[in-house]
Amino acid sequence: MRGNPRIEWLLVLVFAGLLAWPLSGLTRRAPPTWIPDAADLTDSAATSPVWMDLRFSHAPESFRLFQDDDIFWEGGGFEREDEDLRLRKDKGRILFSLEIIWPEAIDNAYAELSLEPENLPRQSQGFWSRGNVKRNLEFTWSNPAH
Repeated sequence: MRGNPRIEWLLVLVFAGLLAWPLSGLTRRAPPTWIPDAADLTDSAATSPVWMDLRFSHAPESFRLFQDDDIFWEGGGFEREDEDLRLRKDKGRILFSLEIIWPEAIDNAYAELSLEPENLPRQSQGFWSRGNVKRNLEFTWSNPAH
């Protein structure tokens, strides 16, 4: 028999360790998600960073999003638009209005709006409409501690 069995076993263990080390990084448990504290959900009229995603079954001529009387986003001509915005949040909820003008040739179209505030889960709402429509939308997040 040639070679030294101890050195061969040592080489096998080193080789196995080098293979297992990167694989262990893929199988580790994910760190726990951050849970917002009560102040994030109860501050009156706080402004929050929000990722907003609008999807349409047909491209609208135009759309506008209002919070109170302020236009905070407008666009049109595309079936999907997304944007990072700052919106007023009141006690864990965001209220605003969506105004859409659909092309006359469209009989019935679907609009879906998804909202994902920083450190809170994503929520979506959708509706069918035609012509010119203005909808009031409300997104609410409850305090996870309660």
